[in-house]
Amino acid sequence: MSLQKEFTVNWDRCIYVNGPLDDELLKRLTPQILRLRQAGNTAITVAIDSLGGSLAVLDTLNGLLRGANQSGETCSTITVVTNRAYSAAAMLLASGDYAVGLEHADVLFHDVRYGGLDDVTPARALDAAKKLQSSNESASLDLADQMFGRWMWNYLDLNKSFAEDRERFADTTRLFQEAFDACNLPTTAIRLDLLGLAVSIFARLSRENECLMENAVDHLKRWGSMTSLAASTPRY
Repeated sequence: MSLQKEFTVNWDRCIYVNGPLDDELLKRLTPQILRLRQAGNTAITVAIDSLGGSLAVLDTLNGLLRGANQSGETCSTITVVTNRAYSAAAMLLASGDYAVGLEHADVLFHDVRYGGLDDVTPARALDAAKKLQSSNESASLDLADQMFGRWMWNYLDLNKSFAEDRERFADTTRLFQEAFDACNLPTTAIRLDLLGLAVSIFARLSRENECLMENAVDHLKRWGSMTSLAASTPRY
C-alpha cells in the first residue's frame, strides 16, 4: 500500500472524539475501536473536537488504537482536529502517524496540571512542584518523540527555502541565532540546520501566531543559559 493511500483520511474507518477525554468517552469508543481493529489493520482516522481531559484516558486510547493485536500487527492512526484540540486532546492529535489541522481549527498545548492538592503546607507544595516538573518533562519528551518523524519531513520540505527566509527575516534570524548559541548544541555526524528550520517555520506562520515560535525560541535560550550555568557551577 502506498504511503499516500495509507495516510489518507478515511471517514469510513473513523472514531469521533467529541467531548472530554474521560471514562464515559472511553466506554463509548472502546467497542468501536475493537471492531475497527478486528476488521483490518489499515489506518484508523480519529476526528477530534475536545477541550481535553485525562492523560490516563489518553494513554488507554492510544493503546487501543496503536497496540499490537494477537498476531503482533499494529495499526496506524490519522488524527484530524475538526474544531478544537486542547490539552490532552492536543496530545492525542500529535500522537497520530499523520496529523491534520483544518484551517478553522484551534490547537492548544499547556503544561501538565495538578488537581489533587488540598490543605497546602510548604512541604506538600514543594512535593507537588517536583511532581509537576517531572510530569511536564516526561510529557514534553513523549511529545517530541511522537513528532520527531514529522519534523524531519518538514525539514526536508523546507530546507530549500532556508537561505531565502534568513535573508527576508534578518532581524528574526539574529534573535534566533542568539538562542541557539546559548544552547551550545553538540556537533553531530549529520549536520542539521536547526536555525534555518526555525526561521522558515516562523516565515510561514500567520502574524497572530508568530509569537508561538518567538516564545519557543525564548524558552530555548533560557534553557540553554541555565544549563550552561549549572554545568559551570562546581560540585562539592
